[in-house]
Amino acid sequence: MIIKTSRVPTGHTNKIAQYLAAKGENERVDWLCGHPDDIQVMGEISKLSGKAFSVRHVVLAPQVRLDHTQLAQVIKAYCQEYRVPNSSVRRLCLIRHMKPRASTECTNVHWHLAIPETDPLSLRILNSSFTRIRDEKLSRMSELMLGHPIVPGRFTKQVFEVLQKERPDLDLSAYRIALSQARPKPDHYSCVLSTGEAERRFDLRPTASLHQHRTDRGTRTETFLSLQVLPNVLDHPVLTPRICVQNTLATCPHNLNK
Repeated sequence: MIIKTSRVPTGHTNKIAQYLAAKGENERVDWLCGHPDDIQVMGEISKLSGKAFSVRHVVLAPQVRLDHTQLAQVIKAYCQEYRVPNSSVRRLCLIRHMKPRASTECTNVHWHLAIPETDPLSLRILNSSFTRIRDEKLSRMSELMLGHPIVPGRFTKQVFEVLQKERPDLDLSAYRIALSQARPKPDHYSCVLSTGEAERRFDLRPTASLHQHRTDRGTRTETFLSLQVLPNVLDHPVLTPRICVQNTLATCPHNLNK
């Protein structure tokens, strides 16, 4: 099951309402809860309260088709994970899209949730930290609860350890099997560099590091991605001048604590 969270900026509220309502490439679109006008109201509340985001957009794409009871279980688990207040739960929109799928990882039916980012009563915003790993945890937890096939993700091992602590009631045997069968990620990659007269093969290992610094909005954490040349070629007279051993390739915001 794929569960994916995104936050819609207040200025794009109309776009997400139109996207969810439009048939597009879908064979069928059904509004099971709510109406496009309800999404517009979410935008107005966020605009009047000065909030940057208006709609929490959630995609639910299971590998096995869900009945209404199972769907309600998944939505309840999501709302509990992100501590969605009851006032926002009562105003969420649920849209069913039927779309042909080329992949076997999902059925031809998937759902969209539109949840108010701003609580209409308290005007507080929804928790939005570490959505990727939390979404993956919800995906694996839902598969275990419903008896669906386990689909390993990016944070498979970390999520397994979290579920061991937080959900001792769940039978994790299917998860253990999926972990043992998952293809391990290589810790380095082989490359070939042409020196003009000959080609030289060497290994690169990607590394990541976190750096925190203060801003006027709080503490900002950035992830620095680097490529490290493994030691066996550092003394080569041709390769050494051409390769930076610890060159930062990209910098991306990881999290912003408000």
